[in-house]
Amino acid sequence: MLYSTEHNRGTAHSTVGERVLLGKCEGEPIFCSPVVGRLVFEKNMDSFYGDGALLRVTRRVSDEHIHDDPRTVGIVIVGDEKAGSVSLPSIKVADLPEEYMGRIALLDPCCGRLFISPDISTLNRYLPRFFQRQQEKLPTFILRDGKKLSLSVVRSEDDMGDEGDSLIQLDVKGENEEELYLRCSDITENAVGRRVTFMISAKDTSVSALRALMRGAVWGELSLLLCGILSEDELTDIMRKYCHAFCDLESDGREFNGYIPRGLCIDSPYLLSLSHSLRGVDFFIFDAEHLTALFCDRNSAPPSAAVLYVLSRIKKAVQMRPDIWHGVILGERTLSDDFCKRLKDCGIEWFAARTSHMQKLIRSL
Repeated sequence: MLYSTEHNRGTAHSTVGERVLLGKCEGEPIFCSPVVGRLVFEKNMDSFYGDGALLRVTRRVSDEHIHDDPRTVGIVIVGDEKAGSVSLPSIKVADLPEEYMGRIALLDPCCGRLFISPDISTLNRYLPRFFQRQQEKLPTFILRDGKKLSLSVVRSEDDMGDEGDSLIQLDVKGENEEELYLRCSDITENAVGRRVTFMISAKDTSVSALRALMRGAVWGELSLLLCGILSEDELTDIMRKYCHAFCDLESDGREFNGYIPRGLCIDSPYLLSLSHSLRGVDFFIFDAEHLTALFCDRNSAPPSAAVLYVLSRIKKAVQMRPDIWHGVILGERTLSDDFCKRLKDCGIEWFAARTSHMQKLIRSL
């Protein structure tokens, strides 16, 4: 429980036109915004056909069953049993009579209050927070067991968005230096205050492309993730190009940032087996989704032996290279509580997924 503010749980008192239950917040900080909906008890969910948002009243909590109805916007947990992590606005109360079935209610998880049949003055008081909720951004990190876990969203260049740190797939093949510089500077400048990591294909990256990226890095917090490298020789070659671009810009007297963090995307079994011995980079990003997909059909889950192999190699790389930091890219096959727990046990401290998978990633962590 991330909120420790205590209330007299289950205490109810009447106000003019409404009834208020005091309870305890059971959600994450990013799910603490107030929500309004009709109270519907768990046993009545299947038979309740009303339109609009619902506040689900339940004694058991799991993300698997609270997300099976898209109308659910909040959870009211009844009883004293310990609840798990809840990825919706939620509150725990000692009791809630069934006579409130179908009533409109306002749930404020941050303050631990449930307003049943709220009056106009209560709704007016909460209006500013409803508008604020619409503007909330994806977090750049979360805290789990006292550890800070960084988060990034995997995006395309055309779908930058305005929230969260970004891992952007950038096409640099055959690009003119000035044009690429303008694209890079626009992205980094518009993402002020947020980290941007460009995923670039090593074999398609020329010296002029690296010059453009170094110049564009002046405008924001930028990192490079080198993808498609299949051998140590290819890694050495791209590092030579980087040094060449650095020296060119320095001799030209151009404004640039030559100290961009450079990472290596581990996306093949061969590279995975070599990862602990590869040098010259500041971080490793393991594409766990791609690595596990190599061992299975398109629509099937990877075999457990393949998952254990990938995890064991990741753990070895983290242990052998404590001098750099390590991240992972996850997707549909790898976004599970067990897999994420194993990755955290391996020492992974940075997690990335596509926008559509971010809430599931946060729940799995």
